[in-house]
Parts: sequence; structure tokens; C-alpha cells
Amino acid sequence: MKLIAGLIVALVAGICFSYSYVGQHLVAANLERFDLRRPFVNLRQLVTNFRWMVAWLSGWVGWGFYILALALAPLSLVQAITAGGIGMLALGSHFFVTPLRVLERRAAYVATAGLVLVATSVRAHGQSHPVSLHALEFTVITGLGIALLCVLVSRRIGLAIASGICYGVGDVATKGAFSGVPILIVFVIAAYVAGFATLQFAFQRSSLLVSGGLSFLFSNVIPLACGVLLFGERPQGTAATVLRYSGFVVVILGAVAISTTAGSKESS
Repeated sequence: MKLIAGLIVALVAGICFSYSYVGQHLVAANLERFDLRRPFVNLRQLVTNFRWMVAWLSGWVGWGFYILALALAPLSLVQAITAGGIGMLALGSHFFVTPLRVLERRAAYVATAGLVLVATSVRAHGQSHPVSLHALEFTVITGLGIALLCVLVSRRIGLAIASGICYGVGDVATKGAFSGVPILIVFVIAAYVAGFATLQFAFQRSSLLVSGGLSFLFSNVIPLACGVLLFGERPQGTAATVLRYSGFVVVILGAVAISTTAGSKESS
């Protein structure tokens, strides 16, 4: 019952995150171009906009639900459920921004199907095991370094990927912090601040499904992988293993398909 409650809470978190992505993009994409040399001017443009604040606060509400979900269920399962939010993100874009093409709708269905596969394996989950502080520190620092390289390589797609990486390692650090390593809160703050900044710049340089889609993808893939590789959250039994990992792959493929089809439409 505790596990099921955790996954329901994770789904609520995914809905909040999706609404936050859609709302923030709607505002940020139409503001005056951000300038790295004027961070406070950029921030003032955002915080003085009511619609952006509502969307941003929705993300914080989602983060609160996410923390609660982590206390009730393993990281990899929680992340798989919230990853289903990429489908919700696509639907949000469909209803509030630009109607989706057939391929984009199908990609959203694929991501949702992956979510269903993961859900069918939840009763055969293994328990998390403690992770050393050094392993978590290495994961976060390496992730932030890769995010910086992405920004240097591409100011458009790179910003979106970098934001996802930052949020992803931030989620891993959050799991570690609430598992008995409170010093990781410092890394949580650093990762989320970097993720926030790069995402706002990404919103101004590409469509919702490219910026939000790529960010959502990497912010979920990283905790999924770390849940299995670092925390040892492996399902028990052959059938559950096949369903769980198939679900992970299908969710990721759906997310990539959404971003790819949106990107091809944007460049045409």
C-alpha cells in the first residue's frame, strides 16, 4: 500500500511538472531576449509576470510531491512514473500551444505505454541499498561538468540537455540527502539553480517540445539509471525484470520521438 501511494503521488508530481514546463515556456518564449550579462534583469522579467509565477510555483508543488514519493517508493520507480509526464507535456502543448502532428501524438502514446509497463512490475521491486557520499558527489559533479560542456557546444539544444542533466543529478542528490546524507543539500541547490537558469534560456531558443522535451528526457533518464546502478533498485523475478526495463526503454523512446518529431517540424 505504501508503494502504491508513492507511485500515485509521483504521478501527481509529474502532472505538476508538466504544467510548470508548459506555463513557463508560454511566458519565457515571448519575453525580451535574456542576456547572460544581466541576470537580475532577466529574473525580474520572470518574477513580475503572474502567469510565469503560477507555473513556476506549480513546479515547486510538484517537487514537494516528488520528495514525498521518494519517501514512499524507490527512486527508479518514482522517476519512471514522473517520466510519464512527457506524454502529459505533449498533451499540454497540443491543447495550449500548437496542435500535435500524428507522429507526435503517437510518440506520446508510446511514452504512456512505457509507463503502463513499469506500473505492472511495481509489486516485484527490490529494496534500495545505501550509497557512499563519494559516489553521489562524483555523480553530481560529473553531471554538472557534462552540462557545462553541452552549453559550450550548443546554445540551443545544449541548453535544453544541460537543464535536464542538472535536474537529473539534482534528483539523485535529493534521494541521497533524504536517505541520510544531508550534506548533499548543497549539491541539490547548486544543481537545481543551474537547471532553472539553463531551462529558461532554452525556452527562448526552441519550441516547448524541444526545450522541455529534451530537458524532461535527461532529467528522468539519469535518476532511472542511478536508481538501478547506484541504489541497486532491481526488480525481483524474470517477468518483472523484463516488464520494468522494457518500460524504461519505451518511456525513453517515446520521449526521444516527441523531441525529434518536434525538432524536425521546427527546422522545416
